[in-house]
Amino acid sequence: MRLDDDIYYLKQELADVKEESMAMLCVKELKKTIRILCIIIFALIALLAATGMYLIYILNDIGTEEITTESYEIEQDAEGSNNFINGNNNEVNNG
Repeated sequence: MRLDDDIYYLKQELADVKEESMAMLCVKELKKTIRILCIIIFALIALLAATGMYLIYILNDIGTEEITTESYEIEQDAEGSNNFINGNNNEVNNG
């Protein structure tokens, strides 16, 4: 009976070793997956930051075009009425 007990315990230990190796395999696979996900997350964060910087650049660049001013001619007649002649199509606004 003593030999049967030893064989039984050896089989249980062998089963435990196989379970640990399966657990180690799962841990290794999980480690690889987490590493890949971290790389993907950092890449997405970098792309988001680059998009934000580009948006800030575009929004700051909107107001830099050349500003032109319009000139007006003001005429006053003898009765004191002022006529503003606009530079666009020479429209006359009586005031």
